[in-house]
Amino acid sequence: MKRLLAIGEALIDFIPEETGKELKHVKGFQPAVGGAPANVCGAFVKLGGEAAMITQLGDDPVSYKPLTLPTILRVAVSVLARASIYAHIRT
Repeated sequence: MKRLLAIGEALIDFIPEETGKELKHVKGFQPAVGGAPANVCGAFVKLGGEAAMITQLGDDPVSYKPLTLPTILRVAVSVLARASIYAHIRT
């Protein structure tokens, strides 16, 4: 079996719950894991390969979504570090 290791960002796409409407009229969105490295890993697994991804995630509730990749796409995820969203806020 061929294996792929991707290094890069995993992000969250917000997909409109309604189609055929202007964005300003959409009432809600569903979060979905995205980003080129994550998408390539997902496609590679669907083609029969084994994929893993190394990334850095934020330390906020939304940033935990990419950790669902192993369940959703059978892609192993290794998080090197968490970036605090508050790291650059001065009080």
